[in-house]
Amino acid sequence: MDQFRDTQTSNEARYFGKAKRYQILQEIGAGGMGRVYKAFDAKINRVIALKVLLSGKNANETENRRFLREAKTLASLQHKNIIRVYDIDVFEKQYFFTMDYIDGTTLKEAAKKLKKNQIIDIMIQVINAIHYAHGQGVIHRDIKPSNILVTQNNEPVVMDFGLARATDCSTLTQSGSMLGTLLYASPEQISGKKVDHLTDIYALGATLYEVLAQRPIFKSEGQANLLFLVLNKPPQPMPRTIAKELQDICFCALQKDKAKRYSSAAKMARDLRNFRKGLAVRNTGRVKIKRKKFPISYIVAVSVVVILVTSFLFLRQTSKPRNVGKKKTTQKHDPQKILEEQNRKKAQHHFAESKKQHHLYRIEKAWLEIKETIRWDKNPRYYVYGYRIFWLIIRNRFMPEKQEKELLRQADRDIATFLRRKGYIQPLLAATDDDALYCQGLMYYRGLGVEKNLPLAYEKLHALHRKGFFEATLQLVNYYTLTNQMQKLQECYELGEEKQFAPLIISYANRSKKRYLYVKAAELGYREAMCMLGYFHSLPGSPDLHLQKSLGYYLQAEKLGSYRALRGIVDTYNFYQQNAVQVPHSLQYWIKKRDRKQQELMRIQLQDLFDIK
Repeated sequence: MDQFRDTQTSNEARYFGKAKRYQILQEIGAGGMGRVYKAFDAKINRVIALKVLLSGKNANETENRRFLREAKTLASLQHKNIIRVYDIDVFEKQYFFTMDYIDGTTLKEAAKKLKKNQIIDIMIQVINAIHYAHGQGVIHRDIKPSNILVTQNNEPVVMDFGLARATDCSTLTQSGSMLGTLLYASPEQISGKKVDHLTDIYALGATLYEVLAQRPIFKSEGQANLLFLVLNKPPQPMPRTIAKELQDICFCALQKDKAKRYSSAAKMARDLRNFRKGLAVRNTGRVKIKRKKFPISYIVAVSVVVILVTSFLFLRQTSKPRNVGKKKTTQKHDPQKILEEQNRKKAQHHFAESKKQHHLYRIEKAWLEIKETIRWDKNPRYYVYGYRIFWLIIRNRFMPEKQEKELLRQADRDIATFLRRKGYIQPLLAATDDDALYCQGLMYYRGLGVEKNLPLAYEKLHALHRKGFFEATLQLVNYYTLTNQMQKLQECYELGEEKQFAPLIISYANRSKKRYLYVKAAELGYREAMCMLGYFHSLPGSPDLHLQKSLGYYLQAEKLGSYRALRGIVDTYNFYQQNAVQVPHSLQYWIKKRDRKQQELMRIQLQDLFDIK
């Protein structure tokens, strides 16, 4: 490929591949193992990136094997934040592969112009992509800011899997050797020990540290000294302008002992999302950073200056006439402000727990938690979330379909009336955080106090969906179903599978009627999927009819607290009876338990939220 390196010296077009499929436009860059060109693929009529080995036709067997491994690894990964491979081939004894051409800059350069919250959002997407790769059994082993491209829309793309390998394959490196960049390599990687996904966690921590602090984790002028620092010393302290929670996240990922790091990339992404939402960061263990100690003489001199300045200000203040009888309470020590802040934190704690229970389909517990949330803070978004949970409670009641639809319409009217009467609509529409944007999308979708506007609802929910905000994605599933966008529904399912988020898998399964998806969700422990499988195995005339399996799924879901499972158990026993099969003596027990649960759900009313003092 050397003949293509200088594209400016000749007007003659340069081609590569069979039948001159690829027209080389220019060289993009070169790394330790390969060179990448911008090219035009005549077959698919698209600008792509074409990668070849640096050594070209002179590549040895090991280089070829490593190069092909990178291509096959990338081809096996299908994620919106991982570069996509189109073709793998050999031409004139040179291996090459083609992939997406990304018009953007490296994360290292992009971070200099981005705001801190934008950097965090980008890193969440990067970490999610790496978590997906880990789920496919692939370890990247060379994560760093220069291996992450950022598009004009601030979408990150992870690339350069040249050092990646499957967790179950043998390595191509010699024992004791180390590949990757030292500043981002974990201690075990530098030591030549066996590496696993926790090595990538370390590199993600080093990358997050660098793009936030605008400097690497260590400052060293020599390779030997840098090796010593990585193996023995904690990272240098981060600037004090960076929030303590963000520092904790970085240092947790950068622990020398990999057992003390995040156990998965998903947990690291979770903490970053919680930080963005103002929720508690739940990582454990923080590297203790010792800041630079100043000489005693310097400290004494500074202390003397401080004392003199303080004395001068005190004497100046006492010389002024005092305003007797006028008491001024500073905002910092205002008891009312302190109480309000404490109440807000309590509300945030209960709100996070409510959403967690909602994700697990434990709607009764989610309802109790949202009530506690509103008890401490009357934020309008909490009422909208409460309405959403109540909506699910209605769907789980055992009642005729016509009555259920009327109750759902009445709930829409009740929440809309309440929001208008309290004057909550405008403040909610003016808020800009993720939870408020979700509520706005829900309001525009359902017409809760505002004009129904599906395009605007889609715009708000889609922006949150791209950030991995699952409540918004679940709502988008309804929108895609309404507008018959099956491809978008498929993408939602893929996101749910990638994150192991069963509600998305179940929502897609309900619309696509693909039963194997319920099996996948049931394996993740979700009761709703178990109930659906129980239902499928109890359908009269179905080829899947198997009452024992049906009952097994229902009983498993009931142990996890599913009300729907109670109904399923009773229905299955009734089916036994109709088919002259011996019915267990416990049938009456299950009927009574179902009826008690039905009465509990019937007592729950949306008005309960509005009456909280």
